[in-house]
Amino acid sequence: MKEQLTALFWLTFRDPAEAALVILGRPVSSNEGWLVVALGTVLSTCLIFLAVGFFPALAPIFAALTQAPILYTSLMFANSALLCFLIYQGGRILGGRARLEEILLGLGWLQVFQVCVLALVLLLAVLSIDLAFWVMIGLAFYGFWINLQFVNVLHGFGSLAKALALIVVAVLVLQIAMSIVSSIVLTVFLGNT
Repeated sequence: MKEQLTALFWLTFRDPAEAALVILGRPVSSNEGWLVVALGTVLSTCLIFLAVGFFPALAPIFAALTQAPILYTSLMFANSALLCFLIYQGGRILGGRARLEEILLGLGWLQVFQVCVLALVLLLAVLSIDLAFWVMIGLAFYGFWINLQFVNVLHGFGSLAKALALIVVAVLVLQIAMSIVSSIVLTVFLGNT
């Protein structure tokens, strides 16, 4: 299993479209898809905790995490779940053919992949913050390309323009929805600080 995940990691980095085809070739239930999304969320939260431990200057940025980690993780999971739903439904509207389970597995895998890459960048930051910053900028652009390829292949669009439109609209809707939800939840649970 470890060898398969390592191979999929490097395939995702080298050829995201091919990696998405590999993901499509692994049928999973929706429960397993949700577990992958949840794993990505928990790993991401743990990595942020680790980053704040290494670099205390990040603590104010992630104040909600340090004050209420379970609430923060829940909001991050809601964010991921809503993004999966938006990519699934939006893709259907644009003629995509992905099943929800495929979207969950694909986007869940991308979360886990992102956590692994960010962990490597965090290790690099311990050695050189400046180098890690520039690597992070480059990886952000490449990460978007990987997401674009995955959405295109998962939905079978055959058009990066459709995948781009879907991602842009989904992220905009997601940000509006999560801003409203986060404001309400954080105000209720943390109060006005």
